[in-house]
Formats: sequence, C-alpha cells, structure tokens
Amino acid sequence: MRVGSQLVEVDLRPIGSVLPHEETITDLSSRLSDRIRADGFQRDPIIVDRENHVVLDGMHRLRALKDLGARHILCHLVDYSSPEIRLERWARLLKGAKRESLVEILKSSRIDRRVSLKEAIELVDGRSTPVSVLTSGSCFVASSRFRSLAVSFELVRRLDEASRAMGLKQDFIEEELVETAIPNPGNVVILAPRVKKNEVIEAAKSGKLFPHKSTMHVIGLRTVGVNYPLSELQEEEPSHELRASKLEAARGSILDPPVTYFGRRYWEKLLVVREE
Repeated sequence: MRVGSQLVEVDLRPIGSVLPHEETITDLSSRLSDRIRADGFQRDPIIVDRENHVVLDGMHRLRALKDLGARHILCHLVDYSSPEIRLERWARLLKGAKRESLVEILKSSRIDRRVSLKEAIELVDGRSTPVSVLTSGSCFVASSRFRSLAVSFELVRRLDEASRAMGLKQDFIEEELVETAIPNPGNVVILAPRVKKNEVIEAAKSGKLFPHKSTMHVIGLRTVGVNYPLSELQEEEPSHELRASKLEAARGSILDPPVTYFGRRYWEKLLVVREE
C-alpha cells in the first residue's frame, strides 16, 4: 500500500501465527467482539513485528477476532528493530483515592519507602525499585529492590486488584502527562519499569505475558480504516481478488499527530484508508 512516497505493508496473516505480549481484559475483548460482529469488519490492522510475528499493538482485537472464529487477521507489518518505532509506557492513574485507601493498598503491597517525586521516577527508571507510586502529597517506592520484570508486574497486578476491590476508577495516561496529573487531589499514579524491545519479544515467545497496558508502541506511520470483512477473515482461504482491491489498490490520506481517531489519541502519523 503506497500513499505518495509512503509505503506500508498491510496484509493478512493466519491468526494463530501472531503472538501477543500483553494480557487482555475479558470485558474489553467481549465488547470489541460485539462491535466487530455488528460492523461486519476489522476496521484497523493490528501492528505486528514482521520478523518475530509479535503483536505490538492490538491484543484485544486479536482475542476478539479469535472469539469470532476468524482464521486470519489483518496486520500492519513493521520492522521492530527500526529506531522509528519507539517503545514507551503507560502510567496507571487511580482517581478518587482517599488517604486511608491509599495507605491500605501500599501497606498490603509493601510499598512503604517515602521518597521525592524525582527520586521515585529515577529509581523505577533505573530498575532499582519494582514500582513507584506518585501522589501530590508524597511518593513511595517498594522497600525491596528490583529483581525482575516478572516480579514488578506481579506487584502491578496486585495493585490493580486492590484498587478495583476498593472501587477506585483506573485510567491509563501517556508518560508525558504524569506530572500534570499528580497535583490533582485524589489522583495516584503508578509507574512500572520501562520495558525493552527484546523483553517484549521474549514475553510473547515464552507466553509469560505482561499486564494490560504495560507498553505503548509509537510507530512512524500507522494504517487505519481498512474495514476488512469479517466473513473473509473467517474463511480458510480468503479471496485473492478482495485482498488485492482492499490492500494493493488502496489509497488514503495522511494525518499528522497528535490526532484523535474513533476516540483514540495517536502520537504518530495516521494513514487513513479511503473507500473507493
């Protein structure tokens, strides 16, 4: 698929050949399944590393399509080794946390060392602590030292479970928004260590998946709006003619970032495919 000088590789792949690296949330994938069934198509390709077949973005679309009996999935194939693909992280944002709730969550997870905001970020970035918790009043890190990503993410899972049990609203924000979110009373930001590209591949191949929203991949140019028919994805042998008309002959326009598309904000250029 080419738009001007921009060339992107969008194609079908057997759905069992691509490997997720993050866990999914059952409610989210169920709602997405319902929407895909109602629409009758997969709107946007998932992002897949061409060499290792690892899904970089689109874990819930993958699960939803599997649940719908799809045998193929539409993929935007990329070179993960390219410096154009940035691996960043999401921060977990808890809203409406009262001091008593926060103290209980931190105590149960042994996050009891009080530090400055600067130190909390430096310690988790340097993998000296498994997790950092940031608030407008105080910041905390685990008293234990970083041992492995697996240990860090198990702690993140426990924090997720504890916050849900207390009825706290959880959101996910881009890292650059962390310092603007912290001053709001009742806001609590949870930061896990940054993940490296080789660790993403290792997690996918081993099946030891990271928690939902552990990574955020920003690629140079992302394709959206292909609208590939679900009925074709469910076929054992999809139509070559439809593939050619939908993918090889596709045209589109490029939107510069930041851009919001179907309620999601993107930090890379979007190639929005036009229906001919």
